[in-house]
Amino acid sequence: SGAMYRAITWQVLERGAKTNPNTMVSVIVQTDETFDPGQRKFLQFLKKSDISPTRQLDLVNGVAMTVPAKWLKKLDDLKGLTITPDAPVHVDGYSSNQLWPYAVGLANRWSGWNAPAPASVPTIAVVDSGIEPGRGDFGNRLLAQVNFSTLPDNSAGDGRGHGTFVAGIAAGGADGYTGGTPQAKLVSLDVMDDHGVARTSDVIAACQWILANKDKYNIRIANFSLHSANPSNFIRDPLDRAV
Repeated sequence: SGAMYRAITWQVLERGAKTNPNTMVSVIVQTDETFDPGQRKFLQFLKKSDISPTRQLDLVNGVAMTVPAKWLKKLDDLKGLTITPDAPVHVDGYSSNQLWPYAVGLANRWSGWNAPAPASVPTIAVVDSGIEPGRGDFGNRLLAQVNFSTLPDNSAGDGRGHGTFVAGIAAGGADGYTGGTPQAKLVSLDVMDDHGVARTSDVIAACQWILANKDKYNIRIANFSLHSANPSNFIRDPLDRAV
């Protein structure tokens, strides 16, 4: 239930606050859209505490922010707020060989009479560690690359390799490494650093960008080969809500 999820995530934050009260912690604060007093009190708290949110997350009616751990109890006392860790999100994936497209019946749509025309194929947004630019696998089908990572160790392009791997499975066009739909265009939304880690708020920011730009790029598919490091409930969790 939502109440159980809230209890679990609060226990995670509370334990850290008791152990290291002066440690700065990254959290996502969602405000209840139906509880206006809670929003007003939250804004008053921010002003009084001289805290500026690090990122606005309008998609989930919240903000990402960094606060001293000892202040978490003050936030939790404000009704109408849901406080969750801005938890690490790690890459997820699987391996395969070139037999798989034939096994699942995709290969017969790579070329020939029933292959989709490039103009009719929707764009795939890959929310991952980036896509290495200039690869022959993708030709000129990589339409945009946007960096959302707020972590320091994030190289340009794809410093991890996972996003390029995922994009290749979905839409690679190289001989011997052909993906599911090699006609598809791609958009790279880089949320992962070179260690394969992102902040939850980075991924939510990528979700916001997809919604804002889906018509411009004809994005109809979004791939999130990621998993959160925190227990989640799809009703309360900001990442689930954004997706």
